[in-house]
Amino acid sequence: MMFTSRELNTFISVAEKMSIKLAAEDLNITSPAVCSMIKKLERRIDNKLFIFENNKMILTQYGKRIYSLTEGHFHTLKSLEDKMKNNKEIIKIFISSEYLFLSPFITNQFKKKSIEIILTSVADESTDIIIDDTHNGSIEHCEYHSMVSELFFYLIYDKNNTCKDVFIHSEYAHLINKFILEKTIDKLKSEVGIGGKLTLSSNITSMIEMVICTLGYAILPHTCSVLKCMFNSTFELITKKIDVNIPLYIYTHKRIDTEMIKRIFDDKN
Repeated sequence: MMFTSRELNTFISVAEKMSIKLAAEDLNITSPAVCSMIKKLERRIDNKLFIFENNKMILTQYGKRIYSLTEGHFHTLKSLEDKMKNNKEIIKIFISSEYLFLSPFITNQFKKKSIEIILTSVADESTDIIIDDTHNGSIEHCEYHSMVSELFFYLIYDKNNTCKDVFIHSEYAHLINKFILEKTIDKLKSEVGIGGKLTLSSNITSMIEMVICTLGYAILPHTCSVLKCMFNSTFELITKKIDVNIPLYIYTHKRIDTEMIKRIFDDKN
């Protein structure tokens, strides 16, 4: 094992299957070996991880806490191990906090090209791609290529819609306001001919349902659920681009194919 210990591997497997036998089959070892590994780990941390109640195996409170703290990291490291063993290309990407909502889109775009990525919260010399909301003068240009793309927003609605309420997801409402300031509604009215109340929402699914049910408009970036929204609707939805010209600064390490990155982020078409 490169990044995970045998003990942790065993603990996670037992905790998820709640069965010594099933964990043993999963790990391809014997049931006594699983028991021995768990006991060894319990002795090391001086705490019980599992108990039996009414012939049923359950996690102790301490076991639940250990599982909640380690499970996410374990599967990330396990996935990384598997990818490295299979010699898959892995790209490390830093995204500034302002653009974290791009993560699902970015992950999906690289997945389409059979490239695995790791999202990191720290940008250092091992980072392959840095995505920032402002120009970063500290980037070593001798090692990184830089490009500026745009983050597009679209207004989506049904042509039969009579409601004037406009829904925008709270995660990127500040970006709209940052570039249009308080004149958001006025700009929408002049560009797409609507007026009304701008309503924040934290649930993109409910926003899509409002559009599909012709109960309002929705503002979505091209990186989110525009196509999903249109696909789920039995009506003819209209999509209009809102001209806000939000820049996206992308720094690509020279070991990465820059042209491929441009095709992913340069979504002008």
